[in-house]
Amino acid sequence: YWFTKADGSRARMVDHGYVVRGPDRQPLRVLGGWIDVTQEFNREEALRKLLDAQQRLNETLLAREEELTSSEEELRQI
Repeated sequence: YWFTKADGSRARMVDHGYVVRGPDRQPLRVLGGWIDVTQEFNREEALRKLLDAQQRLNETLLAREEELTSSEEELRQI
């Protein structure tokens, strides 16, 4: 989830917590913390965009290769 920091910027956060219980299984306290994973999230998003661009480029190159192969076959028939 997103968290708005004191400076107004937004951070992507992950949290984890658990309940500490006493011998009678009654809750004594809750322990946990937050981790700012904004940089990791941004890197993953950038990587996804690069992989998408690479996939589009591969598809374009494959189509161009097919066109060139077809043209080559036509030229050989002349």
